[in-house]
Amino acid sequence: AFSRGLAEALPLPDESQDVVISTLVLCSVTDQRAALSEVLRVLRPGGSFLFMEHVAAPLGSWPRSLQELVNPAWRRLADGCQVNRETWAVIRSAGFSSCDLSHFSATANPLFTLIAPHIAGRAVK
Repeated sequence: AFSRGLAEALPLPDESQDVVISTLVLCSVTDQRAALSEVLRVLRPGGSFLFMEHVAAPLGSWPRSLQELVNPAWRRLADGCQVNRETWAVIRSAGFSSCDLSHFSATANPLFTLIAPHIAGRAVK
């Protein structure tokens, strides 16, 4: 079943879900750590968090510099989306028992440089 709510306050009972899926959500939540804490709260032991998110480009790269430059305006124009978040680090430090993720570029088109860097993976409670 699908449920609607804020990522930082999921309207679900504790340990009630086998799987939580997040696609292009963690860029725009107010508090990534709170959202992931909620994911852990609602997952049953051994449950999976499946995710695909766009993330910050590598530090020191020209795409990362561009992300840092445009992020304040982008955030206002794109419904809170922040293109410079190192979401992989927040997921890895959230308290999952395991986390397997991959970095990849969603496109080689230079028009989408800001949102090309992505991660996808699975974390287990």
